[in-house]
Amino acid sequence: MRRMRWMAAIVVLCLAVALGGCGGKKDAGSVVQDLSQKLGKLDSYKTSGKMVLQNGQQPQEYQLDVWYQNPHYYRIALTNQKQDITQIVLRNDDGVFVLTPHLNKSFRFQSDWPENQGQYYLYQSLVSSIVSDKERKFTAEGNDLVFDVAANYANTTLSRQKIWLNKKDYSPKRVEVRDSNDTTLVTVDFTGFSFGEKFTDNSFDTSLNLKNGAGKVDPSTGDPVSLLDSAKQEPDTLEQAANAEAKNGAGGAEGQKAASPDSGDASKPVTGQPAGEDTDAAKAGDAAKTDGTAAADKADKPDGAAKDAKTGTATGADSGKTAQAATGSETDGPLVVGESGIEIYQPQLHIEGVAFAGADDLKLGEDQAVLLRFTGAYNYTLLESEPKAQEVMLLPGASVSLGYTIGTFTGEDKRTLTWTYNGRLYRLSSSDLPTELMVQVAQSLQDEAEK
Repeated sequence: MRRMRWMAAIVVLCLAVALGGCGGKKDAGSVVQDLSQKLGKLDSYKTSGKMVLQNGQQPQEYQLDVWYQNPHYYRIALTNQKQDITQIVLRNDDGVFVLTPHLNKSFRFQSDWPENQGQYYLYQSLVSSIVSDKERKFTAEGNDLVFDVAANYANTTLSRQKIWLNKKDYSPKRVEVRDSNDTTLVTVDFTGFSFGEKFTDNSFDTSLNLKNGAGKVDPSTGDPVSLLDSAKQEPDTLEQAANAEAKNGAGGAEGQKAASPDSGDASKPVTGQPAGEDTDAAKAGDAAKTDGTAAADKADKPDGAAKDAKTGTATGADSGKTAQAATGSETDGPLVVGESGIEIYQPQLHIEGVAFAGADDLKLGEDQAVLLRFTGAYNYTLLESEPKAQEVMLLPGASVSLGYTIGTFTGEDKRTLTWTYNGRLYRLSSSDLPTELMVQVAQSLQDEAEK
């Protein structure tokens, strides 16, 4: 009898443990352990969602599509909801690329991104933040597991983040990233997430994504041979290039942009090779070092004045302001300096004690460019250009996320932040502007570009 009672007790205990494991509350320790194991076995995933950035005057919304394949293959497509412009950040065996499919332009970064920094739309970054924060806060809300942890991003303005995970499979549902004042600057709502996705080598191929990305075509589906052949075809005219884009799914506004003379040289074939020493991109880079430095020296001279009276900003009236977004004035909108015809944009971040000191037209090889100069409490220059070369290779540096794209920091005493958006190349240089402010200046340009 005694033995029967012991066996009955053991059975009841096992049932209680089993039921507790299935329907009971999960504590932070067990979840973190599960997440560590899941991260170690992570092979691939695909996710989509909406990202909203609160870095300027108005929220910036982007459709987000992320593909990942172990060990280091990434494809992040960011579509500007307002302008219907898609930019793809791609990492494969050849490096890290920022692609602008509708302009047939590629910028190559020599970087190990995103291994050297976290990204709030990458599952690995979110899980790593949860696992590494020993002072994490944890709550369970219905079918969600919610963590409040430190935000480990290169942009130190972002200090904490709240992460919602699906209780069943630990897939992400929502992320809110906040600054030190507890103001939410970034939100990501994941509308779809699937583990164990099957990709092909073509899914992360630079040429195929450049060719088909404008139409949001998944290179991992369909006949790989025909896709590769279509990517290697060279259209004879801009009209044929536009028709080719439309045939591959671009259509609509993006197809019209491809047919426009202002949309870049879409008639050139995709080479998939970095720009060599004799290419236009290399010549432009050499010229930038000479012309850009010479023009930047003018920033220290008191007689440096704007060529357009409408471009004056940040006067003595701004001296009592801290860094903040511009509230709209006659300075808003693109500037046209000299006879280059290139539209340029001023940062919408007004920094206390810093004034716009003038702008100069530059010729970087065959490319038109404009150099904006800002002086005062901090001194910096902003070089904006529209490279004609189909592929531009950028100097190696430390990567940083700007939200809507990535950039790289180069230099030591004089730091330069380089990034690209919609086929435009930006170089922000300064010897005294703090890194955080450089990132904020770069982010504020997106507000101006969308007007």
